[in-house]
Amino acid sequence: MSRGVDMEHSRGEQAGGVEHLIGGIYDAAVDPKLWPEAISRIAEAAGCRTGVLYEHDTATHRSRTLGFHRFNTEFMRDYVAHYAALDPWTTRALHWPIGVPAPTYVLLPDDEFRRTEFYQDYFRRSGMFYGLGGVVDRMDGRVVLFGAQCAYEDGRFSEEAVALVGAMMPHLKRAYRMNQALAQAEQDRETLGETLHLVPQPVLVAERDGKLVFANQSAARLLAAGDGVRLEGDKITAAHREDRTALAALMKPLANDAPRIIALRRPRNARALLVQAVPLRSDGRWQASGRVVLLIEAESPPSASIDHLMRVFGLTQAEARLWSGIVAGATLAEIAARQETSVNTLRVQLSRLFAKVGVHRQADLVRLALERRGP
Repeated sequence: MSRGVDMEHSRGEQAGGVEHLIGGIYDAAVDPKLWPEAISRIAEAAGCRTGVLYEHDTATHRSRTLGFHRFNTEFMRDYVAHYAALDPWTTRALHWPIGVPAPTYVLLPDDEFRRTEFYQDYFRRSGMFYGLGGVVDRMDGRVVLFGAQCAYEDGRFSEEAVALVGAMMPHLKRAYRMNQALAQAEQDRETLGETLHLVPQPVLVAERDGKLVFANQSAARLLAAGDGVRLEGDKITAAHREDRTALAALMKPLANDAPRIIALRRPRNARALLVQAVPLRSDGRWQASGRVVLLIEAESPPSASIDHLMRVFGLTQAEARLWSGIVAGATLAEIAARQETSVNTLRVQLSRLFAKVGVHRQADLVRLALERRGP
C-alpha cells in the first residue's frame, strides 16, 4: 500500500459532465474549503488518482497548497516544507504558457525523472508517476499550478484527458482570482473595522434614514451616554430635541451631495459636537442614496513618529516607509506604485517587519503605531 496516497478513501463516483466540473470550481471560488472536492472531480474525470492545486513563490521556491485530493496530509506537509524546492515538474513549468495543459513526460523524460532526488526520496512514496496539469496563473512573483497524477501502470494520458484538463484551466484561473479578490476584500473590511475602533475620533456609518450600520468605540460611548447623539431603536438621532431635524437632514442627499457640517448641543453646557456627513462613494461617483459616514469632532493624538519606530524596533528605512504607508491606509499595490517597486518586494519587507515588530497582521501594525507615539 502506498504511503503517499490515502487508500482508505474510495475514489468515489466518476465526476459528472463538464458543467458539473465547472460548477465545482466556482463553488470553490466562493468557499476555498471546497477546493479538494473540485480538484477530486477534475482528477477523476481525467482518469487520475490524485490531484493538487498550489501556489509557488518564485523568489523563495516555497509552495502553499490550496487544495489536494487523496494525498496524505503528512505527505503534502513534507512537500511544502522541503520537496517543493526540488520538484522538477514545477521548475520546468514555471515558464510554461498559462492555461496550456502538459503531461509531465512532455516536461521531463521518464528516465530523467526517475533519477531525480525528488522522485527517489519523495514522490515514489505516493505510488504516482505521471502528472497532467500546468500553469493556472502567474502574478507578482507567484505561479499557481494544477496537477492530476496517476501511477506508471495506468499508462500515459489520453488526448481526451489532456483536452478536459485544458478546458478546466481558464475556469481555475478565474476562480483563483475570485478567491484572491474576496480574501482581500474580507481582509480590508476587517482591517478597516479594527482600525476605526482604534481611532479616537467618533465615527458612525448610517443609512440615509439614520439606521446605524457601524459605530467605532468612541462613537459607541457617545451613543450610550446620549452625549450629543443617541439611538432610538436602531436609528441615530440627536440627543437634543431641537437638533433632530438638522441631523436627519444632514444624512439626506443634496443636489451636489457635498460634505456638510452641523453643530449638536450636548448636556451640561459642554462644547457643541461638530458632525460632518460624508456620503460613501460607489464606482467613483456619489451615490444618489445609500450610506453616509458621520465624523464627529474629537481631539486626535499625533500619529506615531516613524523615526521613533525605527529606533525602537531596529527597522530599515524601507521597512519604516512601508509601515508608514500601511498606517496611512494605503494598500501594498498603492505603496508599490508610489515607491516604484514590486508588490512581491513589499511582501518580503512586510514579512521582515512582522518578525521585527512581533505581530502578524497589518491591523496590528496600525494599532501599535497609534499606541507607540514618539516622545
